[in-house]
Amino acid sequence: MKEKVTVRSLIKHNGIDKDFTPVPTGLFDNGWMGVLPVYDAKLITTLAHLISMGLTKSEVLEKLDQYMDKEDFNTLVLKDSFETEEEEEDFLVSYQREFSVKERLEMNGYSYPSNIEEALALFLEFNILMEIVEDNVEYFDLAINPFPNPVDYFDK
Repeated sequence: MKEKVTVRSLIKHNGIDKDFTPVPTGLFDNGWMGVLPVYDAKLITTLAHLISMGLTKSEVLEKLDQYMDKEDFNTLVLKDSFETEEEEEDFLVSYQREFSVKERLEMNGYSYPSNIEEALALFLEFNILMEIVEDNVEYFDLAINPFPNPVDYFDK
C-alpha cells in the first residue's frame, strides 16, 4: 500500500522547500468545493501554509485567529441594502450557493460551520485534517495524496 502523503510528511522527507506551501489539489479535483462553504478553500490553503511552517496545533489556532476574517463565516446572514444592483446580484448568487451547501451538509448529518473551530471539526471528520502527536507535542497535518473524496461522506 502506498504511503499517505501529508504536509508534515513532505516536510519530514525534505519534499518541499521552506518557502513553499503545498496545497492539496484534491480539494478541487475531488469536488470538495461543491460541498463545502466557499471560504473553506481559503482556510485550507492557510492551514497548509501554517502547517508547512512547522507550527504546533496551538500556534496554528492562534495564527488562524489572526489571519481569518470572522466576516467570512457570515455568508448566510441576509443583507437588506446594497450600493449597486450588481452587488445585490453577486450577494444573492453567493447566498444561494452557501444555502445549498448548508442544506446538503445537513441532509448528510453535518452542520454548516459558523466559525473556524466548527470548520476545523468538519475537516477532521472528513479526514482532510488530522491531529497528530510527535514528541508529546500536538500538531495538525493536512492530507495531500490521497486526498479524501466527498462521495465517501455524502449520500445525498
